[in-house]
Amino acid sequence: MVSGHLGTTRKDSLLAEIDVNSSGRPLLAVIEEVEGGAAYVVTKRDRPAAVLMPIQKVEDLMASTVAGGGR
Repeated sequence: MVSGHLGTTRKDSLLAEIDVNSSGRPLLAVIEEVEGGAAYVVTKRDRPAAVLMPIQKVEDLMASTVAGGGR
């Protein structure tokens, strides 16, 4: 189970961060927030490791990249 705390520790990040090494919220609660539109940078040892975002946003980004010629 992944749990963590939320905060915005990186000044250049527009997304809230969730640290996989911190105790705190259960993954299900985070996933429910993501389903509601939230997006998070997942960090490991204070370094960005992944992004959690709604699948529709990912699909939209992929479609716009393809439509824009891959850029």
